[in-house]
Amino acid sequence: MQFYLNGYTPGDPDVRKAQLPDKQRGGHAALDDMQPHLARHDFFAGGRYSLADIALYAYTHVAPEGGFV
Repeated sequence: MQFYLNGYTPGDPDVRKAQLPDKQRGGHAALDDMQPHLARHDFFAGGRYSLADIALYAYTHVAPEGGFV
């Protein structure tokens, strides 16, 4: 996440750095919501593979790069 904020987000780098803890808390909250759902279901929505699973994969497969382990 820090890489993305520093490399792709316009604006003052100090402001972006100050925003990082809040953004990471939001990311952890989202992952904390997804994990129990996916522990009980094979797919995220509709009981079958869908665009929701594809969209979530796009972000979650690089979660360790953002400090989410």
